[in-house]
Amino acid sequence: MRRREARGSWTWPLVVLSTLLTAAGVYWIYLAEGGVTTVAPLGQVESVTTTGTPCTSDSLSSAVAGVESAPQFLSLSGGLCYDYMGEESGAGQTHVYRFYSFGPISYPCGTSPVQEPATEIKVTAVLDGTNLRNITSISEEAVTAASETCTSAAVPVQVVSLVSEEVTIPAVPQLNLTLYSPSVQVSSLKAVVYLDGGTENFQFQSVTPSSPLASGGLVSKTQIVIGTVAFNGREIYPMTVSGTLVGGSTFSYTVHVQVAGA
Repeated sequence: MRRREARGSWTWPLVVLSTLLTAAGVYWIYLAEGGVTTVAPLGQVESVTTTGTPCTSDSLSSAVAGVESAPQFLSLSGGLCYDYMGEESGAGQTHVYRFYSFGPISYPCGTSPVQEPATEIKVTAVLDGTNLRNITSISEEAVTAASETCTSAAVPVQVVSLVSEEVTIPAVPQLNLTLYSPSVQVSSLKAVVYLDGGTENFQFQSVTPSSPLASGGLVSKTQIVIGTVAFNGREIYPMTVSGTLVGGSTFSYTVHVQVAGA
């Protein structure tokens, strides 16, 4: 299962199946479903969903957190943060847990980020009450990525990446946004990312009527994020893209972005 998005910066209608403990120690950590709903490209309504619980989440049970911090797990994970994907089976105090790591962020349709699962770690653990006693078996295998099918209508300018770059000024973050025009010429272009605490405006001054963004062309801009605006790599942010095509037609629509490298 691919991770499409993690946590939106706009209000979410969130459905959560809370942690449930029984006498036998059987429990489930939430699978969050539902998320931000915004006006999507060309007036469509797009729903953003997520599955899995990050290793940094406070909602992880002590047993699952114990598994992720166990030497056997760390040896396989290399210290990377794996998402807890749920319990595969359980009987008495023995439980089988699944964890995924995810690959790089991509935009197959140019409008929404996708992170395909890269590796699965499966752990059979014995509990002592609600805490981890020991791990009896652990295995790792690569996950075959599913193919992405674009169901939304094409947009004139697509997202390629939004990356947190190495800062040139200490403690001042920088963002690089790269956009792509697959089939049209663009004579003006602007993008506004709705981050935590404010917006970040990318005005692509290099795209002008005398120097338009060509069909099949890329444009990129890096700028410093200042003030109260903040971001992290686990959140999904709405971004409006607007501009003018060569010939005078205008466009404006909403996509979703995730900050890589944050």
